[in-house]
Amino acid sequence: MPRTASGSWLARSGVADARIWVLFGLCACGAPNKEETSSDAADTDLPGLPPDGPGPFSVGTFDGQVVGSTGVTLDVQVWYPTQDTDKGVHRYDGLYPSLALHAPAPDCTVVRPLLAFSHGNQGLRWQSLFFTERLASHGFVVVAPDHAGNTTLDYDEARLPELIFRRPFDISDTVDWLFSDPLPSEMGLDDCLDPDAGFAVSGHSFGGYTTVAVGGAAFEPTIGLDYCEETGGWLCEAVLTWVEGNPDFLDYDMTDDRVWAMIPMAPAGFEVLSAGLSQVEVPALVLGGDRDTLTSMEAQVTPFYRGIASPDKRLGTLIDGGHMTFSNACDLVDFEECHPPFIDAETAYDTINTVSLAFLRHVLGEPGMEPYFVDAADLWDWTTPDE
Repeated sequence: MPRTASGSWLARSGVADARIWVLFGLCACGAPNKEETSSDAADTDLPGLPPDGPGPFSVGTFDGQVVGSTGVTLDVQVWYPTQDTDKGVHRYDGLYPSLALHAPAPDCTVVRPLLAFSHGNQGLRWQSLFFTERLASHGFVVVAPDHAGNTTLDYDEARLPELIFRRPFDISDTVDWLFSDPLPSEMGLDDCLDPDAGFAVSGHSFGGYTTVAVGGAAFEPTIGLDYCEETGGWLCEAVLTWVEGNPDFLDYDMTDDRVWAMIPMAPAGFEVLSAGLSQVEVPALVLGGDRDTLTSMEAQVTPFYRGIASPDKRLGTLIDGGHMTFSNACDLVDFEECHPPFIDAETAYDTINTVSLAFLRHVLGEPGMEPYFVDAADLWDWTTPDE
């Protein structure tokens, strides 16, 4: 991969400190060539059930740690399909008992497609369980890191310049860990994974930025700083700080050529990647909510979509969707977005999962996925390149 760089849930879990998820909510104010990768990815097998409901598998999960290429230690979570139903439930970080089982044997009768997930600013690797667990129930392996220094539990605002340019490497490092570390092998995942098949990537808010950076949008300092001077943006000051401390480069490529599809959800940080979006050639499903005031459709989500060069892209505007809609935040804290006129959380989760799974299976070469976008038209406004 090219790298140019110098060096409520509260009641269920018994967590009394709502600050954890209040912080989480403050997101935005958070190898082979492409043709070969898509072909290899299509060789993975999925169970073939419709994407508009739970899959046929139980979900297993375990956590581990990886020391990334930047020297930072990352906590990681892995979800995967299993036939086991006897294991006890997993408690994420010892706090939240999920629907996933703790470390059962995986079902690796076939190679499984892989997706990496990136959490939002001040979020956690397990912030969007509705999405990661549902994918695993449909036969995906999903891996997600805590972006150290940018989570609910260790947030350090002074590290924001570092995180802008480290987060994409966290994703690539986590995927590398999954393919090479003894722990996934001990858990029996080897037969589920094919390093040559690459991976899809998704993320929420700052994780949406991370998704697009991993998926092909390199940072170009001159153009990026010019955009910040003219338009401004959440990350502009942090970008300027980082550039001033790292003057000896012409561009900064955080992309990973193994990515075969990406799903940025309510993405932030257009001001950083605006110039590099024309390099993005992988299929993209860009999602946002029309009631989101943190990463609005007008200022962030639609500009991301328009800038992406891939001809296989679509923009979904979730009607009455907010910023937190793309996470499990409303299961944790009573935000304004958890009530009308915002969309009901369970309705949102179901439709986000449906269109995301339909898109991924479309990219993997499965026919018949288009009706799932058409059928969801009462919940989404869709835009495609021919419109």
